[in-house]
Amino acid sequence: RGNRNPPPLRQVAGFTIIDQFDANDRYREVLGEDTTGVRRNLRIYRLSWAASDAELDRVRKRATWEAAILRSFQRAPDDVCLPAVDVPIETDDGLVVPMEHFDGQTLPEWLDQHGATLDLRARVGLWARVARALAWTHKSGVVHRQLRPECILVKGEADPRDPTTPAYRLTGFSLAKRQGLGATIAWSEAHADALEGAAPEVVQALTDATAASDQFSLGLVLAHCVLRRPLVPSTLP
Repeated sequence: RGNRNPPPLRQVAGFTIIDQFDANDRYREVLGEDTTGVRRNLRIYRLSWAASDAELDRVRKRATWEAAILRSFQRAPDDVCLPAVDVPIETDDGLVVPMEHFDGQTLPEWLDQHGATLDLRARVGLWARVARALAWTHKSGVVHRQLRPECILVKGEADPRDPTTPAYRLTGFSLAKRQGLGATIAWSEAHADALEGAAPEVVQALTDATAASDQFSLGLVLAHCVLRRPLVPSTLP
């Protein structure tokens, strides 16, 4: 097993490391800043020198999957807010995937802080914007598969005079599926907490997910916005 507390990096792929968010057996996630002051979330996947070529190929595929999905959304309309991602960079420290740094809260955290001061129309309005983003991903041929409130990041307060507030990002495409291509990531990569809002057919077989499965999960997100709490603790058996 990998070291969950690896020594801190100072520089990687031209970025100065400012903070570390997470570290596990497969990757570490840090905040980096380039020479122009632009900040990116950097997910750095481990590439072991002792691994076989097949193992390295599997890690590379897994590491670049979400980046490839997000890069396919680069021409999304302005009101569809998905994370921007740069081209992955292979370095001596691992495979680096630079993503947009969006300093927001998860939807449940944001509702806990702001929900009591928002009327129902404002909460449902935010949900409707997320629904439009999800519809765009389906139009682009991608099924999310693990949509849940924690995949939605929200920043700032809602201004009733401005329907584009608050800012949000729909995230969590690491297990997304490309429709019609048979392209996906294996079930073994899915963790139970990532499927807590998944449709029954997705819980039974991740490969069976369709756009309708995402709509099931989107309904649970709507319920969370209305009630300011989960409708059910989990859809897992």
